[in-house]
Amino acid sequence: MANKEELQQIVNQSWIYYWKYFVFIVFSPVIGIFLTIYFSTITSSIFISISPLIISIFISVITYLYVYIQRASHRLYIYKTSILYEKGFFNKVYKEIKKKDIRAIEIDQPFIHRILHIGTLKFATSGTTGYEIIFKGVKYPHKIKASIDKELKEMKKKIEEKKKIEEMIEIEEARRRSLKKTLRFVKDVKKKKTKKGKTKEEIRIFLKVYKDKD
Repeated sequence: MANKEELQQIVNQSWIYYWKYFVFIVFSPVIGIFLTIYFSTITSSIFISISPLIISIFISVITYLYVYIQRASHRLYIYKTSILYEKGFFNKVYKEIKKKDIRAIEIDQPFIHRILHIGTLKFATSGTTGYEIIFKGVKYPHKIKASIDKELKEMKKKIEEKKKIEEMIEIEEARRRSLKKTLRFVKDVKKKKTKKGKTKEEIRIFLKVYKDKD
């Protein structure tokens, strides 16, 4: 995994993504209070009167724990050259993709999510169909996408520059090899160590051909 690389950002699910559950968490005790008041008017039993409140608080606590576990079960680690998706609370599952392999980053943002400034990030890589990583409930997904897109452009630019430099080095090496071969041949001519059958005219033609190639 990419845990030895430079960690740039950790992305967690936004609490706002679970807004429906929080509405339930808040209103459940409120309903319990009203039911407690109602039962206290029709019965003298304290246990029966406060039962709705106790049950509603218990349900709210269980719901909050569920939301907490769900949120903690999804995390995105953005490294310098890769992205790691962590899923699970007790049993962890990891999925890693290299930034250089990313061919598209999409954002799924329904109307209510646009209002809440949250969305779903989808990462597609080259050589695969569909999406490698789908991360829901991201706060300000457009900022994260823009940041990664900027890095991908810089990475692509560096790769192209490196490729050009390698091509220039290869051309220069070819020139040097050709020059060494020519100098060696000229040296042999001066020392009269040319191969049998070589004439001055052939040497002149050889040097002319090399000059034209250069």
